[in-house]
Amino acid sequence: MRNLFSLAALAIVPSVQALEFSFLFSDTLSQAFGAFDAETPVTITIALDNGGTSVESQIWTPADLQSIEFNIGNGGYVATIYTPFGGTFVSGNTFETDADGNVSSSNFYGYSADSTNYTVTDGDSVQFWSLYAGYDYLLTSTGSVQASNSLGVTDPANWSQVGAVPEPSTVAAFAGLGALGLIALRRKRA
Repeated sequence: MRNLFSLAALAIVPSVQALEFSFLFSDTLSQAFGAFDAETPVTITIALDNGGTSVESQIWTPADLQSIEFNIGNGGYVATIYTPFGGTFVSGNTFETDADGNVSSSNFYGYSADSTNYTVTDGDSVQFWSLYAGYDYLLTSTGSVQASNSLGVTDPANWSQVGAVPEPSTVAAFAGLGALGLIALRRKRA
């Protein structure tokens, strides 16, 4: 019986899977936006997936961008734009990490939103988004969103990693291992 469990465990041990990594930029609004006053907290979260399994020494290109979320007032207004994106990136754009996994380049900018690939609270419509220093970060039918530190979005020191999202097959494999462990425990107690 022990050999059967060993073989079953080997069959479902997950292989190394690509991970989606998320990075966060935090600031405050430089001007009022809708019902939100200047100095209201604003965060920008981007999700990237280049097929890598580690955050160390990675380079993500525009093709690796999965989604970008603008969160104003701690969830009071949230706009999420996701792939496939409309518009075009300025050439040479990359988002990079160093050998320690710290952001070393954050040069994603020059993009418009495809009118069908976003979700926004309150039925607002996204017209444009950008991660370019000195420009509005988000332009919607409500108005424009710009952070107080408008130059900061291209400063790697202002970004932090907020997590990696495992592939669904990895989650399923670990769930299978947990189920086998419970079966083994019940048999041992019986």
